[in-house]
Amino acid sequence: MANVMQDFHLIKVKNALPFVHHLMHMGAPVEQLAKEAGLPLRALKDPDGGVIGEYALWQFIELAARKTGCGHLGYDCAQAYPISSSGEFGELQIRTAATLKHCLEKFCEDVLLASTASYYSLYKDVDRHWFRRIQAFGRDKASWQAEQYVIAIVIQIIRQHTGGNWLPGRIRISSLEEPVATPLEWRKIKLEWGCDATEIEVSNSTLALPFLPLSGSVATVEKISRKRQRIARPNFTNLVETQIEAHCTGIENAATQTGLSVSTLQRRLHSMNTSYSEILESLRIKLARQLLSQTQTPIAEIAVDLGYQHLSNFSRAFKKKSGLSPLLYRAKS
Repeated sequence: MANVMQDFHLIKVKNALPFVHHLMHMGAPVEQLAKEAGLPLRALKDPDGGVIGEYALWQFIELAARKTGCGHLGYDCAQAYPISSSGEFGELQIRTAATLKHCLEKFCEDVLLASTASYYSLYKDVDRHWFRRIQAFGRDKASWQAEQYVIAIVIQIIRQHTGGNWLPGRIRISSLEEPVATPLEWRKIKLEWGCDATEIEVSNSTLALPFLPLSGSVATVEKISRKRQRIARPNFTNLVETQIEAHCTGIENAATQTGLSVSTLQRRLHSMNTSYSEILESLRIKLARQLLSQTQTPIAEIAVDLGYQHLSNFSRAFKKKSGLSPLLYRAKS
């Protein structure tokens, strides 16, 4: 299953939490919105290791913006949950850098540890640079709210080096063809709509500013960074494992989260010489071995927790994969 990596657009749960928490604070019907969007809300209860489909998250915040009448939901969320130290973006920490340019380049690398649905880069265009975001779903499925959020977060990062009032001269928008109302402070920016990618203009002089970490020592930042580098990029097996833990398994659920039809998802997995059921069963047995060897949880409870309707089904599947019954496996562990 090593190749089940690049063809699915996934995001770590921790990066979805600001949206959910902000909507809860607003009093929005979060459970109903999540259900309509196919977002597995139960999966968000474990922020440290879970992975969900990014398509479902963007559908959730777009639906929430429409239902609540909050056209600036992405922007408002970024203001409600701002970065609290230089380089912080959800669970990400930018590594130590000499200049703001270096900081943003590391951001483009580090964001891939949390999300596989967008591509970030920083490129030079004559006398200026552009911070670029290319999203994966196509314009008809693009999220203006997600775009707002990312733009606001990047502006926050740059402001930590320039001061509180910095704004780009121009921003190119990829999710919408026609202009819409924007946050009040963005009305000073020249906005271009219907572009191929979302791009934020940053002058060369701004990028040359020295890196200024606002909290923690350099050693602390470097220690966090090394830890982050060891975290693997989200992959489809992570999504299925999160489904198991959240008790929402099923290929239909996985297809909804990733914005694919069931048949397309099946074809992609088949091209990788695997299937949803194979991944699911392998992960269930892996988790069962851990629970049997490391805990005293009753076997019947383990079976139910892993999604087996009957203890006999679990025992049969476990013995087929492990060569031992669950009881004997635990005794030998």
